[in-house]
Amino acid sequence: MRDALACWQGPALTGTVRSRPLEAAAGGLEDLRLASVEALAEACGRLGEHGKAAAVLRTEAAAHPLRESLAAALMLALCRSGRQSDAINWYYRTRRLLAEELGVDPGTALTEGSERAAELLSRLAAGRWRGCRPGRQQDVSGA
Repeated sequence: MRDALACWQGPALTGTVRSRPLEAAAGGLEDLRLASVEALAEACGRLGEHGKAAAVLRTEAAAHPLRESLAAALMLALCRSGRQSDAINWYYRTRRLLAEELGVDPGTALTEGSERAAELLSRLAAGRWRGCRPGRQQDVSGA
């Protein structure tokens, strides 16, 4: 999957005649590409490669700051790689952008992700957080 995504160069159908049907098709292809990025990050996470998952997602989440599914997946990868404070910061960044750009509150996935990050951060502060061991598929402390 990583190799297939590496073949993608720029926006779909760039350099073609502009028309509504082609723009709709290009948007659909971009949605499929982003879903593939999310699937790749999930696969990395299942292999215990949470840092790689975060790296894959960070670039796309920055390029698509209003796509909540990317932000939520990035927050989960950051939490699982021991970067809870970065996950919380990403939540607040995304929440602010959603409010400023669209006038909406975050959806369920993003809100639950921030709650999970805050819970893990409080466990870490209390000395009860154990984190994942490299190569393990288990989530942090079963949370």
